[in-house]
Amino acid sequence: MILKARAMFIAIILNILLLSSQNVYASSSENVYNEAIKIKNTDPVQALSLFKKAIDIDKKSAAAYYEAAIILRVYYYNEGEADEFLNKCLGLIKEDDPLYAKVLLQKGHVYIAKSDIKRAVEYYEKIRIHLEKMKQEKTEDYALILQSYGDLYYHRSNYRKSLEYYLASDKVFNTIKDVNSERYARLMIDLGDIYLAMDKAKKAGEYYKKSEKIIRANGLTTSVTYTDLMESYGGLYLYLYNYPEALICFNKVASGMNEMKLQNLPVFTETNRSFIRYYKNIGDYKKAIEECSKALEIMGDLGFKNNLVTAAIMMDLSDIYSLQEKYTEASGFLVSAQKIIKGTDSAESRLYVYNLQDFAVLYLRQKDYNKALSSFQEAAALEESQENTDSENYAAILAGIGQTYESMNDQANAMLHFKKALDILNTKGTGPDSYQYPNVIGRSASLLVKKGDSAAAMKSCNDALKLYEKRKDTESHNYIRMLHESGIISAESKNFKMAFDFFDKESARYEKGGMTDNQDYFEAINSSALSLRDMGNAVKYIAYYKKGREVFLKLTNKDFIRYSFFLSDMAEVLARNGKTDDAIKCLDEADDVMKNAGHENRIEYAYLLYKYGTINHYAKEDYDAALVYYSKCNDMYVKLGKTDNFDHVLVKFQIGNVFRYKKNNRDLALRFYIESEKVFNTLKEKDNAFYAELCSIIGISFYEKGLNDYALNYYSKSKNGYELSGGKDTADYAGLLMNIGIVLSDLKYYKDGLKYMLDSRQIYDKLKLQKTYEYANLVSNSAQLYALLGEREDAGKLYRFSAELFKSLGETQVYQNLDRRAKDFGF
Repeated sequence: MILKARAMFIAIILNILLLSSQNVYASSSENVYNEAIKIKNTDPVQALSLFKKAIDIDKKSAAAYYEAAIILRVYYYNEGEADEFLNKCLGLIKEDDPLYAKVLLQKGHVYIAKSDIKRAVEYYEKIRIHLEKMKQEKTEDYALILQSYGDLYYHRSNYRKSLEYYLASDKVFNTIKDVNSERYARLMIDLGDIYLAMDKAKKAGEYYKKSEKIIRANGLTTSVTYTDLMESYGGLYLYLYNYPEALICFNKVASGMNEMKLQNLPVFTETNRSFIRYYKNIGDYKKAIEECSKALEIMGDLGFKNNLVTAAIMMDLSDIYSLQEKYTEASGFLVSAQKIIKGTDSAESRLYVYNLQDFAVLYLRQKDYNKALSSFQEAAALEESQENTDSENYAAILAGIGQTYESMNDQANAMLHFKKALDILNTKGTGPDSYQYPNVIGRSASLLVKKGDSAAAMKSCNDALKLYEKRKDTESHNYIRMLHESGIISAESKNFKMAFDFFDKESARYEKGGMTDNQDYFEAINSSALSLRDMGNAVKYIAYYKKGREVFLKLTNKDFIRYSFFLSDMAEVLARNGKTDDAIKCLDEADDVMKNAGHENRIEYAYLLYKYGTINHYAKEDYDAALVYYSKCNDMYVKLGKTDNFDHVLVKFQIGNVFRYKKNNRDLALRFYIESEKVFNTLKEKDNAFYAELCSIIGISFYEKGLNDYALNYYSKSKNGYELSGGKDTADYAGLLMNIGIVLSDLKYYKDGLKYMLDSRQIYDKLKLQKTYEYANLVSNSAQLYALLGEREDAGKLYRFSAELFKSLGETQVYQNLDRRAKDFGF
């Protein structure tokens, strides 16, 4: 976030110790100044006008310059003019003036707002050294500088250091017995915010309550501090999925801002951004965009089109469009934001780092891995140049690099970066307390599963769970998330019973904590159900499905896309268990859900059409209906410009299957198979067992048409696909080798053909598949090749062997033919 608003308001509520000497303020200037002081927290716009009037009367009014600078900085985001006023104030006072440390503090805040961390640190250090030199370590000013350091490290996502400084500030406030003031209430908000950032919602709530108690005791429910508290409470409720309470809090923020006549000032954009967060969370992207537009309008009307806050709002817009898969619009706003950031001499700022990360995530979503990697690496380099390598954000960037390498199938580099991220979180960050920790653990564990090391993957998950349990932190979101990750890893390892146990524990935690009205609880139940499906426990699966359906219908924030997938999964299970009509009813409900949510033009709707097709195809055996749905699905991919994805490959493949096996139209089938292969070629994922299967069936189709050269070409592609995907020890691969042998035999390459036949037989023998029709056919073909090569004894033995195999399979006619051939060769 570009601004940590609650930190910026610290100085507004300070009771400045002003000099009362008539030598400093002319009488009329002092009267105007005092009038402004009375209303600065309730009507800052009018107060600013009065402070400027006091300055016009008395150019040496240091306190007026100071107060005007605060309002300019906090309410107008006018850092430039605020800095000028602060400099004028510094020119009027000496180091022993009580105002000196406060002005330097504001100078530091100015540079925080500009995302210039190094300059901010310079001023904070000046204050610290000054106060220690003046022996003022036990003063309010010293507590505030410690609090400001906490803000600085919060801004840099270094939560451990941030917490240390906030607690140190708390200690000073307690030492000087200043724990009932508005200043202290603000510190309690900051402490709550840092604990929420560390995923300690309960602790955060405790500090917010402390702040609220002080605010109410001082009658400050119409103050900026109160609106800040409501904003923080709103964030807490969003975290807890309590959207109605979050909305109430954000409405209180807006009401308070309006009461202070701030609705047309840049500061009001923080209210807009609270509503943006809310609407994004509930999936109402239209209203989220409206709030962004309102915020940009405020900034534009006041001439702040090139302000960093404007850039941050554009990044909010980009995220909203990205979530809707509107990547062109998302990219446009990120580019505009980056231009603003660079134009404000902030090319090395925190916001620029976040902008690069947003670009990287956007590229990842579009599978442009090279660009994603480049953006992540540039962000990492900036963090390193700013000596911010001990932060949560740097760890997040490294994890992002790891995820990108994983997507690029570079497992070594992926694991290297996941390990680096975990090392930072464990040694320099907040470790398991961090939001990133379970994410990184999960990604690295998932990678271990892909490498075939399921034991190491589960150890990684269990180690994390034990850390939480040792700290008695089994009610936190982190622990629950780790249960979910462990379930996913177990499922990927094909240990569905263990997966079910983890997901069921996760559900129980939500139930115990009274968090049963959120999307994650629904997801936990759905995951449990899927594990039961994979275990083949259809009865129990259906029970969990019914439970999940009831939960979803009660949700405030309904993810209709996810629910549609949920219904589609259920339909598949019902179809497999012979309940075809019920399966179609499930799909019909999913169809209604998608259409009512206005999602019939989304890529996910194409997936639903595909499910209709497969259930009509394989379960209902209504091939005409299957073709209709497959065709609609295919048309949607074309309409949406999503013709370069694996799902589109499957659709064309299934259309080909219907024409080949059910419509007996092999020419049309071959056309769709070839179209499917063309799409696959754009994916550059030929190390895929499905690609191997697809090329194999195209090869068979060409062989049937007598086009042996084409057949052999596709068989070669298929062979390469199986070998790259680790499928050399499968029956499909053995069948492919036999087919290659047959084609080579037809082309009169008898020795080469026989070699492939023998290789094929070795695999069948290894798999113990000798009592199959395919194996018998293989032996028969091998016998024929031996005969063509003049190896009569080997040919005779194999003709006899294959004859007996076909006899055992009940193939009497084939047996009789082969029996005669065996006898011809003396066997």
